[in-house]
Amino acid sequence: MPVPVPVDVYDRPAARRVLTRLEDPDPLLDPASAARAWVAGAGIGVLPDGAESVL
Repeated sequence: MPVPVPVDVYDRPAARRVLTRLEDPDPLLDPASAARAWVAGAGIGVLPDGAESVL
């Protein structure tokens, strides 16, 4: 079950936002889902499965 994210998180300005911890049934993992389109429209990315980040 996906962890709910407070709605105000999407209203905060940031240089870049990327969701990194998603469970398998999360609709954000489906590039064709309405949820993925919504977060993309808000300027938020979804890290692909198996991706690695260097901070």
